[in-house]
Amino acid sequence: MFFCALPLLALLFVSSSATRASRQRALYRTQWPPEPYPPRSGAAAAPKPRGPEGEDPCAPLAPAALQRPAAVLRASDSTFSEAVFLEWATLLFTRGQMARGGDVGVLSPWFADVQKALPAAIDGRPVQQVRGVVVGSARLVSAVVRGHHTTVTVAFRACLTTGGRLRDQAWYLEEQWTFRRARGVPSRMPNELEALVCRACGSPFERDPMGQCPHCQEPLRPGAHDWAVWAVGQRRAETRPPLLTGEVPEVGTSAPSVIAPGLKVARQAFARARPGFTWERFEARARTIFLELQKGWSEQRWEALRPYESENVFQSHRFWMEEYQRQGLRNRLDDVVLSRVEVVKIEVDACYEVVTCRMHASMRDSVVRLKDGAVVAGNPKVVRPFTEYWTFLRRPGVRDRTGSDVECPSCGAALSVSQAGVCEYCLAKVTSGRFDWVLSRIEQDEEYVG
Repeated sequence: MFFCALPLLALLFVSSSATRASRQRALYRTQWPPEPYPPRSGAAAAPKPRGPEGEDPCAPLAPAALQRPAAVLRASDSTFSEAVFLEWATLLFTRGQMARGGDVGVLSPWFADVQKALPAAIDGRPVQQVRGVVVGSARLVSAVVRGHHTTVTVAFRACLTTGGRLRDQAWYLEEQWTFRRARGVPSRMPNELEALVCRACGSPFERDPMGQCPHCQEPLRPGAHDWAVWAVGQRRAETRPPLLTGEVPEVGTSAPSVIAPGLKVARQAFARARPGFTWERFEARARTIFLELQKGWSEQRWEALRPYESENVFQSHRFWMEEYQRQGLRNRLDDVVLSRVEVVKIEVDACYEVVTCRMHASMRDSVVRLKDGAVVAGNPKVVRPFTEYWTFLRRPGVRDRTGSDVECPSCGAALSVSQAGVCEYCLAKVTSGRFDWVLSRIEQDEEYVG
């Protein structure tokens, strides 16, 4: 089941002793251990990581930090957007992991100690190259505004594929990254999401020998003008077999939906405040995105996915699509049925309107070999039901469209979008949420906490 899974991740995220039964959603499927995470059987507990000032990013939270992190941050910065921050933090996490074993120094303006945060080793094993990163989840854990600084902690669960002279190795990681910035620094806006630039002048990042921006001569001190990673706590690091043909059981499909408090009132208020908006039109858009993505994934056509996905989601899906092709495989999805789109959460901030839905669906899921069509995993004769949580977002003020969802929302031409998410006819970036709803996150039943 495609989006839930991008197959390998499921395998990577599952306990190696688990019975496999379905793979496509595998990528993000796992049996999560209870908190606190124990060391592996027979292994000594690793020493606790520390930030540059000796703080422990894995320490229990103080009562004041147990408030909802986004609310804490918006109380001191009305422009803070959880969606924007997590998208940017995931981008930095991905680029940081990809730099392991290489020149991590280029990221030094965003790390208090980049060498310590991104060592050329994982769990004591040297890393020569990281070929791919897929982030299964990124969530705010805590936020504190105190004195001259604002601090926020993000929990990441991800899979890495490292390359070596002999073979690739897949890793499953759980890490907590603590970000810090000077109090009063403005939050990033959506148009700054994909850029790691000098926040003082906006120039492409360069650093002169004096540690200054060569364009504005501003000292590039971590945390002075932008969020910087102050500490990294590794909570779990385990190897996984780099296979696309394993199977994992569905978990949580029959569990009750996680519904945000006050959802009924929020639904009514959301529609009332937006003339022309209807939940029926939103559901139609969500259905189009879901079905088009499953179809494009099964056909191994990244261009079918790109118009509907945010940058991080697309890059993850493209990597695994290319990995299937590299291994001469295709994840075939047949008889895809989306039986229900259930809205479970609505949020609005200065940058985005965000709606999370539980998608109730079923499909026939198998992996076939390209050269002869042989089934190497899954069962194309069995229909498998599943559910997962998809989060959609768009910019405030966007009016609902009356045209087709398979046309450019900007110019109305047939959808033809570059890898950068830009319409090849009108050059509008249609994946920014500026024109219509786009997919920004997929979470599994056992991972979603509301």
